[in-house]
Amino acid sequence: MSDLGTGTGRDALWFAQRGHRTEALDFSRGGVGQVRRKAARAQARGAHRAG
Repeated sequence: MSDLGTGTGRDALWFAQRGHRTEALDFSRGGVGQVRRKAARAQARGAHRAG
């Protein structure tokens, strides 16, 4: 599942926590940084990219 314009990654993390493979994409490096921190705390796996 790809979450384009993920922002803080709420949707991508929701799916990842339920076992779906996710990819969170956003132009904001700060937003992607938040996703990475949240994913680490939730032990959710997926790809998080800015660009």
